[in-house]
Amino acid sequence: MGVRFLVVSFTLLTIFPCHFSAVSVAAQSETPVASDSQILEGLRSIRDQLLVLKSEIDAKVNNPERPDPRNMDYARYRTAFETYQGKIGDLYRQLTGAYEQINRVYRTNPKSPAYKPMVTLYLEVKGVYDSVATQFAAIQPPEKLQAVAVVSSDKRLNRQVARTIKANQSSAPETTADIFAAESSTYIGTFDAVEMFLQVKGDNAYYLFVGWKDEDTDESGHRKETFHASVLRSEFFPKQALPQILTNQQHLEKALNLGLFVIRTRDGDQGDINRFFTRIKSYAREN
Repeated sequence: MGVRFLVVSFTLLTIFPCHFSAVSVAAQSETPVASDSQILEGLRSIRDQLLVLKSEIDAKVNNPERPDPRNMDYARYRTAFETYQGKIGDLYRQLTGAYEQINRVYRTNPKSPAYKPMVTLYLEVKGVYDSVATQFAAIQPPEKLQAVAVVSSDKRLNRQVARTIKANQSSAPETTADIFAAESSTYIGTFDAVEMFLQVKGDNAYYLFVGWKDEDTDESGHRKETFHASVLRSEFFPKQALPQILTNQQHLEKALNLGLFVIRTRDGDQGDINRFFTRIKSYAREN
């Protein structure tokens, strides 16, 4: 029995090397003595909470059908991330407390008939915890998803978009649904009247351009600006050809050398489009 529990102790120390000792000392001095049945019931409760948490993370943050965390705006994503982080930390503390209770039973009554079931259940629960902790570690922290965006008065992109729209020849086969299906979307910035985004889907990367303005002179000679809500896509390029780090200006220069295609949206799509790009823009931060 002594050898069996030493294995448990070594495993727990291996998983939590940074702060286990401090927690253990505190637990020994502050944790009330629990009965055997309370220890077992506590472990079952921890296991049940972990299983619920695992299903929540799967459904709300790590859903394979919506792989981009930006299906939530930044504030909601950060709240969800921090909530799950707090729950995992709390369950770790509960699991550590259970370990100390089992350790106490071993020291004071190693022949207790409940000792072996405690160790067996503890190992099961720790396995579930390890699975949840690993799952959560694969999720990007909110700050890692933020990108620097710019607002620029550079008019070149607006002129290129205007020429493409007025030529009325270059249409993309994509629909609004294809925009939403991208694996990742990043807001690059606004150049004059054009909002520019980078999307990745499969092996391809491309830019999206939302909105533009038409400049004209009215009959009295006054300058007139008319804003439009069109969506255009650049030609595709291999995502491997996109360096990991490009400045916003470098993105613009690259986009200006790509062909543009108008995405024909359906009546009633504009609200969904606006909400989608508003979520993407919520991940922008100032340099």
